[in-house]
Amino acid sequence: HFVTTFVEHLSGVIARQTPAGWVSTLVDRNGLVIAGSESPETATGTRMPDEMSRRTVSGLGGWADYTIDGEAFQAGWQRTPNGWTVVAAVPRATVDAPMRQWKTDMLWSLVVFSGLACLCAALAGEWIIRSTRELSRAAAVIGAGGVIDTVETGIREINEVGQALAQASHDRAKGEIANAHLAALV
Repeated sequence: HFVTTFVEHLSGVIARQTPAGWVSTLVDRNGLVIAGSESPETATGTRMPDEMSRRTVSGLGGWADYTIDGEAFQAGWQRTPNGWTVVAAVPRATVDAPMRQWKTDMLWSLVVFSGLACLCAALAGEWIIRSTRELSRAAAVIGAGGVIDTVETGIREINEVGQALAQASHDRAKGEIANAHLAALV
């Protein structure tokens, strides 16, 4: 009765300390399961899986991938001073879940930011095109012999070219008036 109570107590302690989805087991130096976080009534007294047993034989501790009943696990183990081994295993899917979520989040972030970048590029392009069209209209007026005052856009460089065109249109108009006066004198 004492052994049963002791095993139940150990299993309870192990179960409370083991995160959900993980499996923790205490194994004696002969490879027999003493207590565990899952199904202690059926696991106690059974042998540790051969694959895990082979890995835990050498060394004081370690980390390994292994498979139980077709499910991939990652397990860490530590040998205690009395020769027992504590094994904690977590399904590989649980280990990989945060990285998969991070990759999904990064992919969506890239999609959103790429979309925003394209939208910003399109808006900036439209702004530049509108400003260039204003400059083009001013040049057409000058080409038809007209005079312009200034070209006002949101782009400094286009405004500078527009001011130069306005100055040139005024200078040309003054020159034409002067030529007309000269032609009237001759």
